[in-house]
Amino acid sequence: MENEQRKRLLASLQESFFGFYKEKNIKIVMKICLMGLLVALLIVFERTVYIPVGDSSRYSFTFIMIYVSGLLLGAVDAALVAGTADVVGGILAGYSINPLITACVMISAFGAGLLLYKDRNLVKLSVAIIINELVCSLLLKSAAFAIFYGGGMKSYPHYLGIRIVQFAIMTPVEFVVMFLLYKTLFPRLKKMVNEVIINER
Repeated sequence: MENEQRKRLLASLQESFFGFYKEKNIKIVMKICLMGLLVALLIVFERTVYIPVGDSSRYSFTFIMIYVSGLLLGAVDAALVAGTADVVGGILAGYSINPLITACVMISAFGAGLLLYKDRNLVKLSVAIIINELVCSLLLKSAAFAIFYGGGMKSYPHYLGIRIVQFAIMTPVEFVVMFLLYKTLFPRLKKMVNEVIINER
């Protein structure tokens, strides 16, 4: 009788142990699939949905997927998604990879994840937009273009002058678009991902 009880207890423990790790592995696989989907969407946005302006500027809506990645994945995973999308997208398009541009994209995604993944509000969204447009898109990307394509920081004012027009146009556009998505799409996306991957309701 005691042996039978021990066997049942052992079987119950094994079921609980392996069931936990099975559920955990499923969540990991689903998260990887979500990251892959976001990488693909980022590449599509980056390489197709934009208006080129000269050789160092473009009007793009890639920022939408940057913020969505940060919202759904958090800072580190969103940065990995953004960096992977930039590198893979550049290779597919036949462009040379500029590591400083890739770093800028990753910083934008990291900031979005840091600010929007938990306890998000309009103030944090505004800070994420400022990080993306002012710090990354205007200041850092101007430096990246100057270093890689302009012969050094002496040409920084030239690229800064070109990109400041984009900054003036895209910043209000980004605020309007993201505020609308924050009120409409973001809560639904976050709830869906939480229910499917994290099992929070």
